[in-house]
Amino acid sequence: MPGLRTHLDSDAYKLADEVRRRVHRVVKQPAFRTDFDLVRQILKSSNSACANIAEGFSRFLPRDHAQFLRIAKASLSETIEHLTDAHGRGLVDREALLTIASFARRSRGACTQWIRYLEGCDRDKT
Repeated sequence: MPGLRTHLDSDAYKLADEVRRRVHRVVKQPAFRTDFDLVRQILKSSNSACANIAEGFSRFLPRDHAQFLRIAKASLSETIEHLTDAHGRGLVDREALLTIASFARRSRGACTQWIRYLEGCDRDKT
């Protein structure tokens, strides 16, 4: 997006980072102590969203950048799915699920807008 100096300035990253921070807090709850695999998966997906937004920002070509944003969106969707599973197992309360999922959906929306912008840049070069 125009005017961004680093990935840290983007709404997509800020919202994904909020997802990651809240996920880290949730998985520290005692209920998660018995499901190491789910903890690993949810931490990995929430970390992946932020990492892919950052990596995409470092790409020179808009098409490459957009691909990393698509991966970040998928990681956010995966995080929502893991939280939904955890809620079904009684590990996460409904409020935490809804709050984190809301941040994840907002981050995905910001990624989508960023992708649209990048796709416009790509068309300008052809």
